[in-house]
Amino acid sequence: MPTLTERYIAATTASLPAESQQDVRAELGVSIADAVEARIEQGEDPAAAERAVLTELGDPVVLAAGYADRPLHLIGPRYYLTW
Repeated sequence: MPTLTERYIAATTASLPAESQQDVRAELGVSIADAVEARIEQGEDPAAAERAVLTELGDPVVLAAGYADRPLHLIGPRYYLTW
């Protein structure tokens, strides 16, 4: 059964182009592991630390859009400058 982190990374990379998925998967995995480890060193429960780190990262779809440099709106500032 996949861990929360594995499921989060899979959800994040699913909508990315194939050529960037592996890089993002590796970068995100290291970043999450480091943040979880830091929380554990401060005395937090490992499961709670993992959940807190993933919650702070936010919605995986929004994170993926940031990695892909893709806007999350159909109509916005590009067409309507006063948006």
